[in-house]
Amino acid sequence: MTAITQTLSSALLQFIWQGTLVGCMLWVTLFLLRNRSANARYLASCLALVILAAIPVVTTSEALTLEVSLVESVAARASKGWVAGSTVTASSTSWFVWAQRWALTAWSIGVLLFSLRIVWSCRYIYALKRRGELAEQAVVAMVENLARRMGILRPVRVLTSSVADGPSVVGWLRPIVLLPASSILGLNPEQLETVIAHEIAHIRRHDYLVGAFQVVVETLLFYHPAVWWTSSRIPHEREFCCDDLAVRACGDAMCYARALTTLEKLRVAKPSLVLGARDGGLLYRIQRVIGDPTMTTDHPSYQAFSYSCLLL
Repeated sequence: MTAITQTLSSALLQFIWQGTLVGCMLWVTLFLLRNRSANARYLASCLALVILAAIPVVTTSEALTLEVSLVESVAARASKGWVAGSTVTASSTSWFVWAQRWALTAWSIGVLLFSLRIVWSCRYIYALKRRGELAEQAVVAMVENLARRMGILRPVRVLTSSVADGPSVVGWLRPIVLLPASSILGLNPEQLETVIAHEIAHIRRHDYLVGAFQVVVETLLFYHPAVWWTSSRIPHEREFCCDDLAVRACGDAMCYARALTTLEKLRVAKPSLVLGARDGGLLYRIQRVIGDPTMTTDHPSYQAFSYSCLLL
């Protein structure tokens, strides 16, 4: 092994305990922030993911700098005729030496395999945009009005899609709001406005760029569970942040809660085609939007509300 490959392998192995430490610190932080705003928990999760991404880079950089310093020191002593003793010790255990020998190869294969997910996602996004049709003028006007009210200055395109299973945003510099035809037909104008406000909130917060960063980090550091857990917390809190902005923009929390339930009812009618589609947090999101944190999904009043929404 060369000095560079050995340093990279060592950094990958050291990241196992470093990433675990960051994951534990994030867990404690989220516990302390459990009664704070969703945006505070979102920022904490994003910061943890940035730290996780930076740790291998910093570890490798420091190791290479130390290696260069040692080489220069040995060269300087040799030029003065000093006899340098061996600085290599056999303190490493056999299993660590074996892991260090194969870590870089295994990591490269894993990155290659997980990169296929990025290729598949790009192709699927391209297909969504290519098959999308321009939305009706009334929907376009609604999006433009909401974008101005929520502080979006750049133009936002609106497409209807028969492939997408739910409203979504594609793109960062030139964002596109994708609306399934079933959503437009199944929601009344007030509910549709709240749903579009949620998607506009994603654009305002640059969530698409953050999502792209998440995918890159997940691909490069795929082997550590703390990376996946940290990355999973970001969309969880992100949806809450966008829910808050949507309710603030439209001013009707109950209408938005009914819109969420109707969207889920429409989505159940066909299989999900989107990798990692949001599905697990709907009940809690509705509970959170209507403003009763003590109401659980088993509460009779909450069940009655959910059933009434499904009937609307």
